[in-house]
Amino acid sequence: MALELHRKLARKLGYDIQKFNKQVVVETHLRYLLPLLNIDIVLDVGANEGQYAQGLREVVGYEGTIHSFEPLPAAYAKLAEKASKDPRWHAHNFALGDEDGEAELKVMEHTVFSSLHDANAQGQAKFKDGISVAETVKVPLRRLDGLVHELGIDVAGTPSFLKMDTQGHDAWVFQGASGIVQHLKGLQSEVSVIGIYEGVPTYLELLAVYKGAGFELTGAYTINRYRDTGHIVELDCVFARR
Repeated sequence: MALELHRKLARKLGYDIQKFNKQVVVETHLRYLLPLLNIDIVLDVGANEGQYAQGLREVVGYEGTIHSFEPLPAAYAKLAEKASKDPRWHAHNFALGDEDGEAELKVMEHTVFSSLHDANAQGQAKFKDGISVAETVKVPLRRLDGLVHELGIDVAGTPSFLKMDTQGHDAWVFQGASGIVQHLKGLQSEVSVIGIYEGVPTYLELLAVYKGAGFELTGAYTINRYRDTGHIVELDCVFARR
């Protein structure tokens, strides 16, 4: 409790308190970037149990509106419970993609790896049983551009930021946001350097897609790597409109 109070005070003064040897993390960058872009809506796609939104509140200091989207029923239940205590945090039980319909979600042993895609050989070798399928569930699938209008989320009139962490499905989520992309001020995407899911674009392909839509890279942060070789597996990449 005392440490958190000191962190809050430090943030107000423009400083950050972190453990020694802790690498620079994406939250440090967002603490600077979100105010710079005047962001007041964050679309949190692939919210799991709400870890990202909690980080925005507790670490980044973001006080604006958050809309979190999570298809996995068990994770969504925990997400919704947390969001219910925050009047500016809203939880929605959908998978997002490039079409409206229904999708088969592969629920992995470690649920953070749950995906609409199968794990490939590299993913299985890296994460072992954690990325093996425990069960499959049918989930509602929606395009983001249609869903925000249905939910009354004013991305056209409010500076908005899209975060995607969908275990390989970010490219499809972005395609399904094509009707609102022009209104977004920034975005964050989990990209594969050494892919762990089948049929997923590489980081170079995704960077080209985002650049073509008018976004420039402002930060890249390692999510995980091979400790024996140092090679990066996945990155969190943050972008701002050019």
